Amino acid sequence: MTLQSCYLIPTIDKPTRVRNSSATLIDNIFVNIPEQVLVRGNILSNISDHFSQFCILSSIVDQPKENRKVRDFSNFSSSSFIGDLIQVDWDETIVRGTDDINKIFSSFYNTLNKIVNKHAPFKTMSKRRKKKLSKPWKTKGIRTSIKIKNRLYLSGDHAQYKHCRNTISKLTRIRKKQYYSHFFTNYLKNMQKTWEGMNTLLNRKKKTSMKINCLKQPNSNNT
Repeated sequence: MTLQSCYLIPTIDKPTRVRNSSATLIDNIFVNIPEQVLVRGNILSNISDHFSQFCILSSIVDQPKENRKVRDFSNFSSSSFIGDLIQVDWDETIVRGTDDINKIFSSFYNTLNKIVNKHAPFKTMSKRRKKKLSKPWKTKGIRTSIKIKNRLYLSGDHAQYKHCRNTISKLTRIRKKQYYSHFFTNYLKNMQKTWEGMNTLLNRKKKTSMKINCLKQPNSNNT
């Protein structure tokens, strides 16, 4: 549940350690982009009773631009959510007369996920929403002022335009400083979030990966 709360999904669903009397799944590869998984599985060998795992993702550069989906918490009610959780008979949901831990967890996860989807369903994020998320320090007031500034520029009133532009720049710097001060304070012990904030400040972008068409053996024409 800790990994799934961070949107990490397991890709391996077959036993990874096989013995004469047992077969268990104890090794895995977790991803947060399951829709990009092309092939995944175990590499069988007699070197060890532990198999190696592999997971091949589709190339980022080959992915069509699709609208991102996020959970909608605009109508979320914690009291209603907790109320639905309380009404679930967890003993019946989890136990179901089996000792198979995989079936028990699947039953628990499916029940919980159904309730979460009810109170915070996925929705497609618009391009406008993406733009807002790229600069979260810009408040609604600053965005409204920017529209006024643009109208002043088109009107030809350059004196008022420059005054409005300078005021917005000053307020934006103050707001940006306040936002990141609050951000780094909240995520002081979360290195992943800290690096995300630093990369945003430094305007670092994720590197695009190249698609591997084939593998060639050394000193051979075989692929």
